[in-house]
Amino acid sequence: MDWQSVGVPVAAVCTAILTYLGTRHVAKVERSREEARLAEAARDEALVVEQALSAAHEQARAAIILERNELLERWQRTLDEARDDRQRLLQEHRAEIARARQEARDEVASVRESAQLVIADLRGQLVQLRSEVQASRNRDRSGPPDGN
Repeated sequence: MDWQSVGVPVAAVCTAILTYLGTRHVAKVERSREEARLAEAARDEALVVEQALSAAHEQARAAIILERNELLERWQRTLDEARDDRQRLLQEHRAEIARARQEARDEVASVRESAQLVIADLRGQLVQLRSEVQASRNRDRSGPPDGN
């Protein structure tokens, strides 16, 4: 047996084993790289999804804040209009009260003036009646007229 005849099959077996182990190692390294690439892609995809969710959350939050601000503005306008209406009604009410008071004052003044005219007329009639009564008394005192 010669070493060369034994060495060639042993070398072939060793080469086959080393090729098998090398191929296996290369496959393992490739699989690891593929797994790492897939994990990185999954992380990137998760990051994209998280960023999209964050952006959607911010958009929803901004929309809610915008709607809230619009509602607050409408509510403030409504309050301002109600306050303006209240002020207008209050001024109208005060003007109506002032007008009614003035009408009452005018009516009282008119009644006073009429009453003063009536009182003056009654005083004049009273003076006239007193003078007539006095004249009648004076006639009665002086006696009956002589022509009887």
